[in-house]
This record gives sequence, structure tokens and C-alpha cells, in this order.
Amino acid sequence: MEVFLEQVDNRVAVTAAFSNKILEDTKSLIKHSYQETLDNANNEEWILFLKYLGDDNVSDTLKTNWLLYVIT
Repeated sequence: MEVFLEQVDNRVAVTAAFSNKILEDTKSLIKHSYQETLDNANNEEWILFLKYLGDDNVSDTLKTNWLLYVIT
């Protein structure tokens, strides 16, 4: 159980260390009838994800919920 919690903490730390530039570089191709443009894909969602990932209460709740599925 402790190993699982440590692994989650380590992976959260790695993900939280990602640069926002990486997230901004995730693009989707939007095709209009007369042109194609690149648009940021999931940028706002990732920024929120990283924001709440750094919140200890949120990560503790997630680990507690996930632990039930890992141990059983």
C-alpha cells in the first residue's frame, strides 16, 4: 500500500513539473471550408488539471479513492 502511495506521489510530481509550453504545443487541426488553422487543444483543461494536482487535499482524496481499486 505504501509503495502505491509513493508511486502516485512521484508521478504527480513529474506531471506537475511539465511546462505549460508543452500543454500549449498540443494542437488540433481545425478545417474550415476555405482554410486550415491550428488551435490549442485541451489547454484550459490541462492548466486546471495541473492547478488541482498541486492541491494536497485533491491528491489525497484521489489516492484514497484509487487505493480501494488497487488493493482489492
